[in-house]
Amino acid sequence: MHSPIHARCHVCGQPVGTTHHSFDRRIETLGSSRRDGEPVTTCNIVFDESLYLYCSEACWDVHQAEIVRALALTQTYPAQGFVTPCCRCGKPVDRTEPYVDYSVTATRIADEGILVGYCVDDRDFAVLCHDCEAPEPVLDEDVDYASDRTETTP
Repeated sequence: MHSPIHARCHVCGQPVGTTHHSFDRRIETLGSSRRDGEPVTTCNIVFDESLYLYCSEACWDVHQAEIVRALALTQTYPAQGFVTPCCRCGKPVDRTEPYVDYSVTATRIADEGILVGYCVDDRDFAVLCHDCEAPEPVLDEDVDYASDRTETTP
């Protein structure tokens, strides 16, 4: 199927398809609520910027080591939780307050009269403390509460 996106993979230069991967920088906050009586963790993405696009998971895998070096990360793919270690310095990051998150996302684009993106995978790659990379101030009126990503807590 022809992709409605006219972008090329950062690694191989091939056009990205209807399902593509991206490396994103976000400002997020975590919260909690209940759904059907079960606790859920809510992730409010208040800012999201795609830094790189990839045509496949394989191309992301090729670029991953370069990103680890560029961001000076000591660990990746942090554990889920309201407090996790910074992936650069190891200090605790309180994720209930705005923080910087780098994520790897797979999105399927569908043409349903308008272009619609369906998130098929979303993984935290790195979480950084304020000393390592402070989030830019975000005004409450800039927050899009409709973009919450909700995950069930274990």
